[in-house]
Amino acid sequence: MKAVPDSDAYRETLAEVHFRRGDRDRAAAVMTKLLEEYPRTRLYHRQLARYKTGGLDSPLPEAEDE
Repeated sequence: MKAVPDSDAYRETLAEVHFRRGDRDRAAAVMTKLLEEYPRTRLYHRQLARYKTGGLDSPLPEAEDE
């Protein structure tokens, strides 16, 4: 299967990779763009908060039914 860089799933993963590598700014930038497209997605809001303040080893937030 080939990666699709403009897909939501790819960008979510990219943000997580940036975060885990310690690059909070890039992680937040990717997630902010996703939030601009999908402002009602609670998971993206939780992820953005985590990228800004959470520990680099913090667990992924649980995905809820939106």
